[in-house]
Amino acid sequence: MTQATPPLTANGPIFIVGYIHTGTSLLKSMLRRDPTIFAAAGETHFFQDLTRYRRRFANLDAPQVFRDFVTLIVALAYLGTKRANERRDEYDLATFNLTEAQFDGLVTAVQAAAAAVPADQRHAALFGLVMDELTRLNGCRRWLEKTPEHVYFLQQILSVRPDARVIELVRDPRAALASRKHRRTDEWLDAKEAQEQVSPDRTTNFDPLIDSYMWKESIDSARDARRNFPGRVLSCLLYTSDAADE
Repeated sequence: MTQATPPLTANGPIFIVGYIHTGTSLLKSMLRRDPTIFAAAGETHFFQDLTRYRRRFANLDAPQVFRDFVTLIVALAYLGTKRANERRDEYDLATFNLTEAQFDGLVTAVQAAAAAVPADQRHAALFGLVMDELTRLNGCRRWLEKTPEHVYFLQQILSVRPDARVIELVRDPRAALASRKHRRTDEWLDAKEAQEQVSPDRTTNFDPLIDSYMWKESIDSARDARRNFPGRVLSCLLYTSDAADE
């Protein structure tokens, strides 16, 4: 069902999505130079992992569960999903340059805003509510999140966040797949691992057929979102002959 387009605002959040190796990291690095934008440092994969989070933090009416979930979302924003979930014992509020008083204020503000959200949407909405508060604490006006795989969850994202706008990057599948295959062993991935202090599994199989289907699924998902949420998804087509360039 097509939904009416909310009025354009100057401070609605931005989601950068697209099939992997389409230039999302480059676009994020350019936009985050704007001092008015608070950008999540890593890929949060929040909506991709939302089902698991609903099980892990099932009872949001319990104060400690709510606080723990907010803590995780803050960690996702500053560290990305790998460090936030796999190395939970290696960070605290000081890692995020937050004092106890600031964090208590953040939790209180988010809890008040979440009270107006239907219970079945509360887990999904909390991501944006926490990002709103982090944006305010950092003296910015809007926030930015880049997780390529969120392209498959646009319907949910745009439903729970009416003021959000999406930038979808589309790249020739031949170039995207060639880049995905090449990047398993190059210096770009070495640098990314060092920066994020993680060691992802590089043995993930590369299958041209499966990856081609995934590329098509990402295109179909964004197309459906454009149809159902007109004016909220900007699709950018990338033309390049360099298959190794992101």
